[in-house]
Amino acid sequence: MSEFLDFWRHYADFKGKTARRSFWISIVLWSVVSFALLIVLSIVGLFVLNLEPDRAERIARVGVSCVYGWASIVPLLAITVRRLRDAGYSAKSFLWLLLPGIGGIAFLVRLCTKSKEE
Repeated sequence: MSEFLDFWRHYADFKGKTARRSFWISIVLWSVVSFALLIVLSIVGLFVLNLEPDRAERIARVGVSCVYGWASIVPLLAITVRRLRDAGYSAKSFLWLLLPGIGGIAFLVRLCTKSKEE
């Protein structure tokens, strides 16, 4: 849990490094919180606001993606840059994402690489 708190505390730190374990714990917890917010907002839309199920889901998706998603763009970029730096790669590794298919796999492999000892 401390990794997830560090994710938010160091939201604009692009200079440091992040260990592989801390990175993946933060990403998993970020996903769990996103999913939980989606469920809660859907339930609120269904039972509190008495909306139709598809409208409640749409409002929940928009709410989560707009508020939580936009609020966490900078921390997600920062932790990814720190993870790449810890693995011995530069932030230019994001360019792999421009290649369809293989680029995403190459980027994921770089994120999963062991930390480089200095």
